[in-house]
Amino acid sequence: MKQLIKEYLGSLGERDELDILLPELLSHIGMHVYSEPRTRGRQHGVDIAAAGRFPGDASDKVYLLSVKAHDLTRSAWDGDVDALRSSLNEIIDTYLMQTLPAEYQSLPKVICICVGGGIVQQVQDDVNCYIKAQKGRIPNLEYQLWDSDRIAGLIEQHYISERLLISSITTKLGRCVALPDEVEYFIANFKDMAKEIFDSGTSARTKDPAFHGVCLNLCLAVLLHHGEVSENVDAVYRAAEIAQVAVWNHLELWNPKCADRNRRLLVFDRTFNLYVSVGKIYASHITPCLSEPFRFALSVVGAQDEVDVNLKAFDVLGRLSSLALSVDGYQEKLPEGDGRKTPLAEFSNQLIDLVLKMLENVHTLATPMLECQLSAISAAISCLTRKDRLDVVYKWVERLANSLCGCVMLRKGFPTIDRDYEHLLDHVHDEHDETYIHDAWPASELIPYLLYLSSRNGWGNVYKKMMEVVGLLPKTTLQIWFPDKDIERHYADDQIVRSGLMLYAFDIANEKRFIDQIEQAINQYPISFSTDRTPYTGLPYAAFRQALMPLPPQLWGIG
Repeated sequence: MKQLIKEYLGSLGERDELDILLPELLSHIGMHVYSEPRTRGRQHGVDIAAAGRFPGDASDKVYLLSVKAHDLTRSAWDGDVDALRSSLNEIIDTYLMQTLPAEYQSLPKVICICVGGGIVQQVQDDVNCYIKAQKGRIPNLEYQLWDSDRIAGLIEQHYISERLLISSITTKLGRCVALPDEVEYFIANFKDMAKEIFDSGTSARTKDPAFHGVCLNLCLAVLLHHGEVSENVDAVYRAAEIAQVAVWNHLELWNPKCADRNRRLLVFDRTFNLYVSVGKIYASHITPCLSEPFRFALSVVGAQDEVDVNLKAFDVLGRLSSLALSVDGYQEKLPEGDGRKTPLAEFSNQLIDLVLKMLENVHTLATPMLECQLSAISAAISCLTRKDRLDVVYKWVERLANSLCGCVMLRKGFPTIDRDYEHLLDHVHDEHDETYIHDAWPASELIPYLLYLSSRNGWGNVYKKMMEVVGLLPKTTLQIWFPDKDIERHYADDQIVRSGLMLYAFDIANEKRFIDQIEQAINQYPISFSTDRTPYTGLPYAAFRQALMPLPPQLWGIG
């Protein structure tokens, strides 16, 4: 476990990575972190400052951390004004003289040289001589070196030794690292690991839900690092989706009155940013595969079998769409001038471009084989309508309607509720009788969704084609799912598929009446998502995608 953590620490950048983890660690140890990069301006060489009794100390001290990512090389040590030596000098010359808060001035001081990796051999003597030369200049001042071995040891001591990351959990983490290609095995171990973390803890501190979130974030970050190194983040992406839904629920952030809400939101923000980080890597891997037709099948799926390609295509479409909705919602809530806003807006636009390329070049997206693929379809359409790309939506929906009609007429390849892979192979390739059609597709939310979409946007030809589909399926029940008000409590459990109610008996022959029925139901069963009051407005999309549930009408945002 320690070696996994050391490798992860060595991969971290200085800003928004290593300098986020260290304050979390110090706070857990029991120190009062009074200064960190996200909450202050210039601090004269100090990246993180904390006061209190560090384990092993006989009394309270002030710890002043100056942080450098990766290994400490000669240029990082003494190359320019941003080098570590300049920061240490600034701590001595300025911070201790005028910036250190008055209440801490009488305490012994510890200056910590923090590096994500180690000190390269050529620099070791320079650092040691520097520390020797400073000895005695200022009373009650000492230096400590915190390299990846020291930091990993602290993490291991203060997370694992308290039986939060117990052996069974670290074993599951090791399995995930070892077998990233076995996606279902990876995800099963990750889910078990998350459950054990949430159920663990032997003291008030280790039973704290926020602390559980920090620990799961650490495990996810380790997996992200190894996925990036191996250039395989497919399973890690799914784990990140699971993690953000699970952490939001475990921290009870759906409850505006939950205890210590601001601190819990900071923990979840780290989860969300890990999700975005793995999303960026995933998007970079997908981008070259969408430049032309058929390349997706060969590059992403590794085969041209129509079932494999279709399942993977809708999966990727759902991932990109829900990620775009999450990133776009987050950046819209950021204030103007926030340095994260423009890069996130650019990433959101990049994701939209990938969705557009998929619809242009991955032709199987016009032929859904599973009813549950409505989850990806509705997310993609919500994504595109937010960006005023109804022209693209119209062309795609027209193709969907024509394809559905053709498949039903041919009695094969139409959507089914049966997700069994072997059954799906027979379903797609064989022609079926009327009894089978009813058993395979007894109810549909896809059809009324497309009817509503086409009617609201005035696409009469599409509505007419979908009515042909309905005429060919006399025994298929048309239904729309309306979740109940406490749906957010069930994001991370199986109850999400049973929460709420299904509405039937739509008067689709009377188009205006049909629209009125749905909109009256939306008003009758309103939902106020707690995420609407935060930057995490995209979380419901990720939750419904993860459960393969269609977006409820309250989130359709059509027309």
